[in-house]
Amino acid sequence: MPVKTVIKRLGHTSASVTPNTYGRWLPKQDREAADVIARLLA
Repeated sequence: MPVKTVIKRLGHTSASVTPNTYGRWLPKQDREAADVIARLLA
């Protein structure tokens, strides 16, 4: 599923909100990937 779709469905205001909110539940590698994706979509 595209990250932008997830962000939109969750009602987050920016791409960084999603990994910042849920990153604590992800392993380190997933967090790093989420951060990179968030920067690319910002």
